Amino acid sequence: MYRFSLSNSFWHFPFFTSSYMLTLVSRIFLGAGFGLINSFAVSLISEFYKGSQKASMMGFRSGFESLGQAIMTFVAGLFLAFGWKYTTLVYLIAIPIFLLFYYYIPSDKKSQNLKNDADKVKNNIKQKISLPVWGIAIFLFLIVIFYIGMTVRFPLIVTSYHLGNAEDASLTLSIMTFGGMLLGFVFGFIYKTFKKYTLSLGIFCMAASNIIVNLSHIFIIVSIGAILSGIAYAIIVAYMFSLISDVSSLGSNTLSTSVVLVGCNLGALLAPYGLKIVATIFNNNSISLPFIVYGVILLMMGVGSLFLKKSV
Repeated sequence: MYRFSLSNSFWHFPFFTSSYMLTLVSRIFLGAGFGLINSFAVSLISEFYKGSQKASMMGFRSGFESLGQAIMTFVAGLFLAFGWKYTTLVYLIAIPIFLLFYYYIPSDKKSQNLKNDADKVKNNIKQKISLPVWGIAIFLFLIVIFYIGMTVRFPLIVTSYHLGNAEDASLTLSIMTFGGMLLGFVFGFIYKTFKKYTLSLGIFCMAASNIIVNLSHIFIIVSIGAILSGIAYAIIVAYMFSLISDVSSLGSNTLSTSVVLVGCNLGALLAPYGLKIVATIFNNNSISLPFIVYGVILLMMGVGSLFLKKSV
């Protein structure tokens, strides 16, 4: 419950003060609260569900996360008409979520979790990060770099190559996000169909999307490539988060999830530098060059994933 408390305790600061420092500090703590909630949500799904059910729930988590972002961004835009401070009111949604969580999480599971926690303390189990978890964190670090690189560079490709205007690029990116959201809702079906090859499917789709964006100069085709990237990203992330609990050390599921989330966040932060590094290595400032490089790397990853024996 402290995770909800941390985020809910700081959302309102900007609403009551114009101090930049207080606003900045409140955003830091708000972000910390969100980070704790995200890692706990993934861990909780792994506790309550197994096998294909867990895969389906991970997909739903991803889908509702995207849906929530879209709805809250829209609502914040409506509040903006009354002044920027009112946009912070969107965080009030956390209160009914907190109440629903508190009253509807099965009590028998709560009791069992408390017992498990007591057993961990009793047996002095030391939490640690397993090697496969580090591998997942590094892998998703790269995947996020590739995905964010697409969202950052796609509008520039559309306008610089005169394939369309900024509005066209924005519409494509919106469809890209929406496609990823819908994929999350049907991820369970995809996993049941492709099983351990689900990851390979996602990687090869992302490789194809990057290569399409690099090679094509037709707006519709390039847009299909970008949308495919969003769909592939949703597949990969849902699959990998489902895998964490299976490869985590005993009693370290939440910590392992947090490490993977840090890898994802670092990937998002450093994605623009990834584009720059590619340009520097190849001494080529072509705005589409990184995508053929990313595509080749993803193809190699996809081939490697075919030999993985572990499935969710």
